[in-house]
Amino acid sequence: ARGFATADVLIACVDPEVRYSSFRYGEGRYVHCRGRLAVVVHEEMRCVVTVLLRGGEWDGQEARRVNGTGDGRDG
Repeated sequence: ARGFATADVLIACVDPEVRYSSFRYGEGRYVHCRGRLAVVVHEEMRCVVTVLLRGGEWDGQEARRVNGTGDGRDG
């Protein structure tokens, strides 16, 4: 991944702090987050789709919105 240390990308892939599905990038893709990196991977094919920088810390609302389990509002 251009602009990102290969070691950081690989660590995010194998030891993410947060992992969630990401159908935005296609079926079978998951986002593995570690530190400031969000790595979209196709787990079955064992390949990296893209690498992104995360913006700030996520809270429960943001996680629910991204995972499609709520509209992101409390209540």
